[in-house]
Amino acid sequence: MKITRHLLAVAVTLAVSHLFSTFPQAQTQSRRTILVNQIRTYGCVRTRLSGEAPTDSVQISNSTGRQDIDRAVSIDITELDNQFKVYVPVYFELSDAKNAFFTPDKYPELIMADKGTYDQPYNGSVILGLGLWNDETVKNAGFALPAVIAHEFAHAMQHKNRFPQAGSKWAELHADYMAGWFTAHRGRFVFQNDALILKSFYDKGDFEFFSEGHHGTPQERANAFYNGYLLNKQTGVAFGTHAYEYGLQYLKTCRQYKTCL
Repeated sequence: MKITRHLLAVAVTLAVSHLFSTFPQAQTQSRRTILVNQIRTYGCVRTRLSGEAPTDSVQISNSTGRQDIDRAVSIDITELDNQFKVYVPVYFELSDAKNAFFTPDKYPELIMADKGTYDQPYNGSVILGLGLWNDETVKNAGFALPAVIAHEFAHAMQHKNRFPQAGSKWAELHADYMAGWFTAHRGRFVFQNDALILKSFYDKGDFEFFSEGHHGTPQERANAFYNGYLLNKQTGVAFGTHAYEYGLQYLKTCRQYKTCL
């Protein structure tokens, strides 16, 4: 289903979707929760809760349990699929871990619960932790959540296109660039607070240069996001596939100077 400007307009913002008790029913047909023993990640590394062993099962669901929130998420998913040319469902990790990541894994039970079929051309799955959801809602009124999902969809796009620096901070900064582009694109149709979204990405930067999960410093992440944002806002690049290529060019500059300007 292709998204329309009318649908985007009535969606308002994901950040305040919990206020809309009369929002239309979500696309998910029935809630289904499964236990997963192992999850492969591409890009973002899954954060474990304190005391959680690598072999502990992870509980994920095709629904937040709120039809209004599910519906708002589904609208962003549809637009991200269209713009990034991937086909990726979003599932929810039912824990306090502040997780968001893309996995090439597919989950037949959840696909069937959404009335899908396993032979559809899925590129993988995005999993969003309810712990992260709650944290973002408190810190940034939830405005950054669509951009966080866009960051993970960018990883799906990288995986599909065999991104040359997979597993590096450059893949994370490219995903931030794409999240910035999508934020500007989304802002043409939906009310959002772009400054809070930029702040959220700045706050997620780190100085753990030798860590597997290093995403870039706060300034690098903010710069990458903002340059992607400007690509749409000022240059008017209107297609996510084109933004992907511009993002690769931006990374060449980052690697040349060993930081993102």
